[in-house]
Amino acid sequence: MSDDTAADEPELGSPEQRLREARKQARIARDDLTPNTPAWHMAQATVEHAEEAMQALDGGPVPDGEDLRSDGGTMDASAEAVDRLEVTYQPPAGPRRRVRFEPRAADGGMWRYTDVWTGCRWRQEGCEPVDMIDVERGGEVIR
Repeated sequence: MSDDTAADEPELGSPEQRLREARKQARIARDDLTPNTPAWHMAQATVEHAEEAMQALDGGPVPDGEDLRSDGGTMDASAEAVDRLEVTYQPPAGPRRRVRFEPRAADGGMWRYTDVWTGCRWRQEGCEPVDMIDVERGGEVIR
């Protein structure tokens, strides 16, 4: 093994190494289950939670970090409430859902979060960086 490869690998027993292993095991379990069953969704949620924690270790938003909003959402410390955009909707079947866009402090972009209502709180399902969003209302584009 070269020194470069060793530098890329997390230290044995480190939080990053344990999260990678948890994600790997959850993916294996998910792939062995029947899609769209409760057990499959639990395994998928475990994969996503491990990925979110790994993202937080890499400097991304921390799902359960210090910058929690009162409704359970997260935002970067420098985010202004006026800069956030949130859309909540009720699909014909299933729980309420929402899509949130919150400022990224590092580069001026946004984080796109997708959440589902559990009956008592919002649970984050996914998160990805977004460079720019356009909002159209009544034929007018707001940037």
